[in-house]
Amino acid sequence: MRLILLTLALFSILIASCERKKTSREGEIHIYLLSDHESLDPLWEIDESTIVTEVSPFIKYEDILSYDPKNHTFKISSNAQENLKGKEFDIHTRAFVLVANLENIYTGYFWASYSSAICPWLTIDPIHARYAGELRVELGYPGLMEGMSIPDRRNDERILSILRHDQKLIE
Repeated sequence: MRLILLTLALFSILIASCERKKTSREGEIHIYLLSDHESLDPLWEIDESTIVTEVSPFIKYEDILSYDPKNHTFKISSNAQENLKGKEFDIHTRAFVLVANLENIYTGYFWASYSSAICPWLTIDPIHARYAGELRVELGYPGLMEGMSIPDRRNDERILSILRHDQKLIE
């Protein structure tokens, strides 16, 4: 009987002393490719009321390792890098939407750095992302040019609070 009580006591102590993994989340952030959308002419601005996403996220939350709000860069896992390497991006675009807690926060384009065309909307260079392991979200390609007006929601509080909660925000 003493042996059973001693075993139960030791087992209880072991369970109580184990570090518990966080199970609750503030939310999740995903990047979806768009299967359909309309642009507001003559700009590349995506009409958010018309977007249709692919079924599964292209970049899943678990593949986002960190986010630096100063340079608007997501560090991504090697799995996400492989996903990027396996995807063909044509010379100009592949539209995406960043979603936080099932809300569309901002849209943009995977825009290859070898393109000679400008893009007056948010862009991510897929070539840089494939090899550097980071998604740098830029205001326009090749950068914000004079006369461009792009709504900047890259550091939207809904994104930052999720990342902060899960200790993925670089502050």
